[in-house]
Amino acid sequence: MDDLKAWLSDPRFRRLALPLLALAWFAVLAVRVAWLCDDAYITFRTVDNFIHGYGLTWNVAERVQVYTNPLWMLLVSAVYFFTHEIYYTTLLLSIAVSLAAFAIYAFGLARPNLGVLVGAGVLTLSKAFMDYTSSGLENPLSYLLLAWFAYYYFHTREWSAGRLRTLSLLTALGGLNRLDLLLLFLPAWGYACWQTSRREKWWRLLGAVGAGFSPLAAWEIFSLFYYGFLFPNTAYAKLNTGVHTLLLVRFALNHLALSVSADPVTLLVIALAIGAAFLGRDRRTVPLALGVGLYLLYVLKIGGDFMLGRFLAVPFFLAVLVLTQNIVLSNRAAVFAGMLLFFTAAVSPFCPWLTRPTYDNQMAEAPTINDERGLYYQGSGFWLALQGNAMPRSGWDVHRDDPRKVVVVDGIGRHGYYAGPGLHIIDEVALGDPLLARLPAGPWRPGHFYRDLPAGYEDSIRSHSNQIVNPALHRYYGKLLNIIRGGLFSPGRWRDIVDMNLGRYDGWLQEYLHSRKKP
Repeated sequence: MDDLKAWLSDPRFRRLALPLLALAWFAVLAVRVAWLCDDAYITFRTVDNFIHGYGLTWNVAERVQVYTNPLWMLLVSAVYFFTHEIYYTTLLLSIAVSLAAFAIYAFGLARPNLGVLVGAGVLTLSKAFMDYTSSGLENPLSYLLLAWFAYYYFHTREWSAGRLRTLSLLTALGGLNRLDLLLLFLPAWGYACWQTSRREKWWRLLGAVGAGFSPLAAWEIFSLFYYGFLFPNTAYAKLNTGVHTLLLVRFALNHLALSVSADPVTLLVIALAIGAAFLGRDRRTVPLALGVGLYLLYVLKIGGDFMLGRFLAVPFFLAVLVLTQNIVLSNRAAVFAGMLLFFTAAVSPFCPWLTRPTYDNQMAEAPTINDERGLYYQGSGFWLALQGNAMPRSGWDVHRDDPRKVVVVDGIGRHGYYAGPGLHIIDEVALGDPLLARLPAGPWRPGHFYRDLPAGYEDSIRSHSNQIVNPALHRYYGKLLNIIRGGLFSPGRWRDIVDMNLGRYDGWLQEYLHSRKKP
């Protein structure tokens, strides 16, 4: 026993062996739960078009930003350029990036005692966090950028323009990875600006911020030039729905309630982290906790999501980083916390520790919210592929040889990717369609806002000409066509970009909507 105590108390063991043990545990689970979701293939279609010379497009005839994660899209593209294979490429890349994020936590942020194992246990107990260490979405890169940001933030002893430049760069990259992630970064970044302003001249402060945010600014300039808009098409499709905010909040609360029952660790840790930040000893964690709170309010505002835990995974990871700085566990307390974690694992219905490798014990689908890993794991699970099963399962290329060349669908992920560039897909949910994204929604559920196709719209796509019947919408669509299909340097296109973004054509939309309401 004395030898064991001496071994555990050895500083070299704490600094190296414990983080390595935690990293190994995380790696095993990350491989065991790895999968790809349908929505990831929305980005993958752009990646495939880009690498094959069709530009950053989704339907090759239109310049429309259908993906929401430019930085992740570019990273996947860089690897896909060499592999020309999406399944293993994205899974291995996701696992590697998630491991890098966890390594920063284990070696650079966690306390050098048994507490690092407790932190690893907390992270791996979260269904939301572990489900999206892969999935093909941008979450792994979000984890890495947050961990990197937190490392520089907490290891700053003297604020300077150089340190602010680094934090500004990581904040900008977070926004470039997914624009709404800025809510998580900005409060702590603002705190860094305030601290730096007390020691640096204002012009050095502005220089550091400008240099740091230059990648995000460059992307927005490119987006306006290439696509004609500052925001992805999905923002217009999901935020321009006409659905009342209170109704959206109601569905978001349903999402949170289902998360509590299926994945209690995630929301409990988020609540504990916010409380610990305001009551704990390290006041630097308060801005980070405010970022978590802002992001949760945003999730409520947009109505949550149909993917269980997707929008909770990244704030949960930041919450664990906040807790790490506020709660210091002795070895005895760490052992007690570890026992508590094992008890939690035993009673959690979908704990990543205990779900079978085949994941055939997933939760039943809710009316509006899906256990996405449960829904797609049998056709995309990495562990199943390692057992010799052919992955991903076939059956998604039903449209590849469609003679119509234009189809109307409401599930554009895998169908879109496997259909190839020769098929134009009209997306009823409007994620991939620039005109429908600007029309109010009809029937809907979280993340899916269906639109009716205007008369003549499908004929317009087939004929590559404006066949919209309604005169007002015909004029509006003509301007939109010039933006997404016209010459990049055409003066008329630039006039339409300015007028469209300033809302000068919105009157035609209102006229069209008013005509639909007439008996």
